[in-house]
Amino acid sequence: MIDPLVESYMSLWSASYGALPTGNASHKQAAWDRSGIGAIKDELMSFMTTCVDPHQKVVLLAAMASHSGDWLSALPTACGLRMDDESVRVVVALHLGLGVFF
Repeated sequence: MIDPLVESYMSLWSASYGALPTGNASHKQAAWDRSGIGAIKDELMSFMTTCVDPHQKVVLLAAMASHSGDWLSALPTACGLRMDDESVRVVVALHLGLGVFF
């Protein structure tokens, strides 16, 4: 017996993103995420075509570039680099193209 809440969620998900993942893929989070991420990417790409501000376009393209988030996986102590919390905050803000407020 399928839980009514699960059944309603599955129908909502399939209405939003199409066919449900099946087989071995249905047990992997990446298979469920792929459709949602694709829809969000399409929405961002359509926003980018209508966007007038070149700064927003550059930030969006940089964020969508292959391996753009790899630096988040780097260990902060690699090569003797040690940054305090405030330095990390400023670096992350600058990387994302955001303003830095003190």
